[in-house]
Amino acid sequence: MELIPRRPILTNPFSMIAGVLALVSAFSPWWGIGGAGEPTFYYGLFAGTYDSALTASQITRILVQYSPVILGLVILSGLFAILGTFNTAIKYQLAGFASSLAAASAYPVILMYSLGASCQNLSWCIFTPTGSEFGFTWGFQIGYYLVLASTLLYPAGILFRKTFLSSETVRAVSEKGSVRSATSQFTRFDVEPGRETAPIRTQTAKK
Repeated sequence: MELIPRRPILTNPFSMIAGVLALVSAFSPWWGIGGAGEPTFYYGLFAGTYDSALTASQITRILVQYSPVILGLVILSGLFAILGTFNTAIKYQLAGFASSLAAASAYPVILMYSLGASCQNLSWCIFTPTGSEFGFTWGFQIGYYLVLASTLLYPAGILFRKTFLSSETVRAVSEKGSVRSATSQFTRFDVEPGRETAPIRTQTAKK
């Protein structure tokens, strides 16, 4: 009888946290600008998260056009992370890490492209994703920082999973070997009940 090692239902807490952070970031603002007596305008990954005063701006038009791509990557990252939480395969963590890294890398590029396009209609331009000038302050918001944290958690989850798998394998092999050794020892000294040894008959020479 072989011993089957028990595996916990939640196999990777780092992957679970990364998935939750990614899904929360999808519904949070990613960039904002405010100051000079004006309210802060926030930009998220959904068109409904943009302020009505900015719906006609060049920044909004470009972000609305490309944000669904970022949104899809973030949602995929969260789903892969949750799948990796309940599965021992590392491929889910790798896929989630690639999706999260692509989203975190592509968003600043899209943002800078939209900011550069908006310079045609403004008397002043924004050349960096974060900064402060002319009484205005702009920069990344909680959504972008959440996806960055999610991206950093994936390597920790992969390392944890590989370490956990190796320790589980060594433990299972050692337990299986001890069970086989004990079974072989008991089998060697086991005598079947009701079995008698037949007497040895010797023939004597007739005179």
